[in-house]
Amino acid sequence: MKITYQGSKNLNVQYIWYVQDQAEKMIRYLNKKYGHEFDCRIKTKAGGRSWGGGKGISISDRYAADKFHIFREYKSIARDPVIGEFVGTSKECTLAVIAHEVAHWWHHNLKRHEHGPEWYRGPVRKDPAEKPHGPKWKSIYAELREKFLNKKL
Repeated sequence: MKITYQGSKNLNVQYIWYVQDQAEKMIRYLNKKYGHEFDCRIKTKAGGRSWGGGKGISISDRYAADKFHIFREYKSIARDPVIGEFVGTSKECTLAVIAHEVAHWWHHNLKRHEHGPEWYRGPVRKDPAEKPHGPKWKSIYAELREKFLNKKL
């Protein structure tokens, strides 16, 4: 397993280190628990949206300001008691974003592992359980939230 880092020059170095450290903990946890060696690139950036996919994650500085925030989630999961919205510190909200995007990265890599590198061209892409915010992704996200964040809230 190889983890690489790319930090924006426009961000506070402590924020970059926090994102890298927390994301690496989640990545190593998943790889060890489930016996995989998926590589991941961890990127931090100023502005824009965070995302997670096959090659890695990109975390924006949306929650970098040291204050309380309302952590927003997609409408379909906003009221979920485990993976839904909450009010928290900048670190707690950043941790939730990291968990959200690591769950996407993990889900994508599992699909590639189980169905081959061209999985997105086959019937798997139409399976409702395999949707980007579908049941499989939700279970991964919930596991990360429970393990790394929810006990702190």
